[in-house]
Amino acid sequence: MTSETLYLNNLPPSITRRCLYDLCCQAGPVAEVRLPKDPSGANRGYGFCQYYDPESAAYALALFEGNVSLHGRLLALRYSHPKPGAGAGSSPALVTPAAGTSPLSSAELTSLAN
Repeated sequence: MTSETLYLNNLPPSITRRCLYDLCCQAGPVAEVRLPKDPSGANRGYGFCQYYDPESAAYALALFEGNVSLHGRLLALRYSHPKPGAGAGSSPALVTPAAGTSPLSSAELTSLAN
């Protein structure tokens, strides 16, 4: 069973929602990115990327899994499925792409990996 949403783990504390969005755009059109934070405002080390279609999510999984290191951490991905009972309004803040926004270039992606 596939999903449009990927769970991204082993994220560095310095990652931003925008950076995660720009990375995920390399695989296809992104509907939303969630980057949960703890009560102090620090990233929890994981996030979610929802694509507009399951094909883009499958491509992202194949493209990024075991191949992308962010700030010295190897990115781990898997399909995400909603938890039973998770209702509306429980989602952390989302990144909404600005009009005319384009994905990162290959050089920018490479700089993220260092």
